[in-house]
Amino acid sequence: MSLNMDELKAKLSHLDFGKVMGFVKGHWVLWVSCLVIVGAPLGSVFLQAWLREPLDAEIQARVKLFDQLGAVERATFELRAPGGAKTSETAEVTPALIEVVRAHHASLAKLADDAYAKALDRNRSNRAVLAGLEQFIPAPANADGRRVNLLKEQALPLIVAEQERLLTHALAMKPAANEEILDRVNRAEDEYIKSVLLKENRETVTDPTERAQLQSHLVLARLEAILDHAHEGEFYVDAGGIAWKPVVATGDSPEDFDKSLASIFRAQWDLWVVDDILKAISNLNGKASTGVISAPIKRVMQLSIDSIPGIEVTETAAAASSDAAATAPSGGQPVDPKAPVIADFKTSLNGLITNSLFDVRYAHLTVVVETESLLKLVDALARQNFMTITNLSMKPADTFAAMRAGFAYGPKPCSEVTLAIQTVWFRDWTTEKMPASMLQAINAVAKTPPEAATDAQPPTTDSTGGAG
Repeated sequence: MSLNMDELKAKLSHLDFGKVMGFVKGHWVLWVSCLVIVGAPLGSVFLQAWLREPLDAEIQARVKLFDQLGAVERATFELRAPGGAKTSETAEVTPALIEVVRAHHASLAKLADDAYAKALDRNRSNRAVLAGLEQFIPAPANADGRRVNLLKEQALPLIVAEQERLLTHALAMKPAANEEILDRVNRAEDEYIKSVLLKENRETVTDPTERAQLQSHLVLARLEAILDHAHEGEFYVDAGGIAWKPVVATGDSPEDFDKSLASIFRAQWDLWVVDDILKAISNLNGKASTGVISAPIKRVMQLSIDSIPGIEVTETAAAASSDAAATAPSGGQPVDPKAPVIADFKTSLNGLITNSLFDVRYAHLTVVVETESLLKLVDALARQNFMTITNLSMKPADTFAAMRAGFAYGPKPCSEVTLAIQTVWFRDWTTEKMPASMLQAINAVAKTPPEAATDAQPPTTDSTGGAG
């Protein structure tokens, strides 16, 4: 059945809307019921869509958050061991676990701080600047002190005296002097000729047998003189065996004078290095009661320390070192114990190289040592003050040739050993007395001494407001 729109319009045009409205008003309950029955389902659909869409979005967000919480409920984290090793662990995340991990890492940080403090104390122990040098380094206290003549008259003699004291304190000695041996041999000859052969002098000894006896007696006399001298110290040091670098003090211009101060500090630094090596030798020898004969280390043939780039070592090198200092980085690197130390195994056996935390300096030592005690020497050096042997070569020592030269090594086989020794020096204390030119040469920043830092702090006040 089709609906004719024209017919519908015609019927509606004859409709009396007044009567219709009257009918609706008279039967409003019926009409409302119809609207409820028909309109409620339709309205509920639109109302449900209006309320449910944001609710669905909220539910989805909550589900996503729940999934995220589930993912972190059991988390994988790293635990660091005191030796630096890392261990991965997976566990349920709780406030208690977070506190345990935090306390663990805090304790490791304290261990690291304590270890650094102990290392620093060991590195600087008994290594003060020579008494008398404080008036010059890191800088003279007043303008009157900025004269190179004062350095030569007052500072340099202190360094030379300390160089000699180190050898004396270590019970180092030179071989028996030829004059001393010759005097012993001459007295032994005169006594043997007159007391045993009953002759007046050598010219009167003509019998071949007597001459051979005299010669054997003189050989023994010479050996006894050398052996007696060997009991007077712990080890020999060749003449010029400690290759001290000269201290350059030239020119009163500010630049030249600062260079002289740097050269003096370098000499003081060399003294610390040599002192450590001689102490290691003395500790190994153990104050041998019979001197060199029973001591493991017999002789120091050569000991030298590498130069510091940018610090002059000779008069002719002063100009070149000034140019090097002029091109050195300015500003310097501050000391930061927490800064990472990058290992460089291409440069160093153990990866240690100079950085913002410490300086690495190398010494080269050639000694005669009892072959069976070589490893003890390496251990003694390592235990002294952060020293590491980075290279070693050895060859048999010619005991008989040494005896002819006045060195007595004793009956045990000996070796001539050459060592490259790496030494480490923490800038946390060495830079406290470094002159400006030295700081510039090593690209460092001066560290304020603890006492100076304390003095610089403002006075505290007590509870009553007075100065503390």
